[in-house]
Amino acid sequence: MDHEDSELLGHFEETSDKPAAFVLRCRGIVIRRMVWTEPARWAWPGAAGTLSAAYGLAEPVAVVFPENAGVLLGREEAAASPAPFFLQRGRPERVTWDDAGSCLVLWAERSALQAAAENSAALPRRVSETVLTRSLRGLLTATADGLRTGPPPTAAAQYVLEHLLIEGARGMIVEASGTDERKRGEGVYERAQALIRVKASDQEYSVAALAADLGLSERHLQRAFAEHDRSPRGTLRRTRVDLALEMLNDPDADGLTLDEIALRSGFADSTAMRACFARESLDTPRRLRRNRDRRRLESHDRVGEDPR
Repeated sequence: MDHEDSELLGHFEETSDKPAAFVLRCRGIVIRRMVWTEPARWAWPGAAGTLSAAYGLAEPVAVVFPENAGVLLGREEAAASPAPFFLQRGRPERVTWDDAGSCLVLWAERSALQAAAENSAALPRRVSETVLTRSLRGLLTATADGLRTGPPPTAAAQYVLEHLLIEGARGMIVEASGTDERKRGEGVYERAQALIRVKASDQEYSVAALAADLGLSERHLQRAFAEHDRSPRGTLRRTRVDLALEMLNDPDADGLTLDEIALRSGFADSTAMRACFARESLDTPRRLRRNRDRRRLESHDRVGEDPR
């Protein structure tokens, strides 16, 4: 790698802030905004030793969202595009920005994203601009702007942000893997699942909104889910229940009331959340949290017992 490329590599690996840029560690993810003032050429060598040491990411994968400049990957692309792209270990990349601008980079562990792909080859190089990528871009931009200007997020807020951003990145991988003709029928279901995971925490998000996001009729959407013996409404409800369950079981979310957990999970209030738990044949949220605390105390008492 020549001297120029060594300097360009610093854009992806350097951890010190530059003007109008920032780095945030949020549980298991890292969010970074990078800014440049003229057309630029960067390099990614297919390894991330500096990132691993600085952020504790053993095998990081980056999702790069250009904000106001087009980008060419490698030498084979004919025109610059603002579409997001992935950087991962073992896949060197040359990145050429066609103008001054900025980008947002979401770094996460490969293991956190791997559930969406059968193997490393399934991770896409670049993804198309779709309603899902636009939704994730909007969420990441709002998160970055809020973190830059507002107070530090609480542990509970970091938990929710990490969950939404990881699920969104997984959804992009699933969507990219389901675009060929053989998977087109399954792709509707997979893309719908990905959108639900990203937007379930929005209590205004409905089956009608999901169908509109996918450019389908509700009947078409119902048929796609019926092939998997499921329904869009039931899947949306269960995803919200699962999000609430994760917070109920996470000590980092202990500072949240049941109403706050309900709102962050996409329910109107704790009463609506309790009703959905009942429909899923689950105990009440209050009792689940109480039982978790009791199990934690019992485990602590056992650890402290005299073995004699």
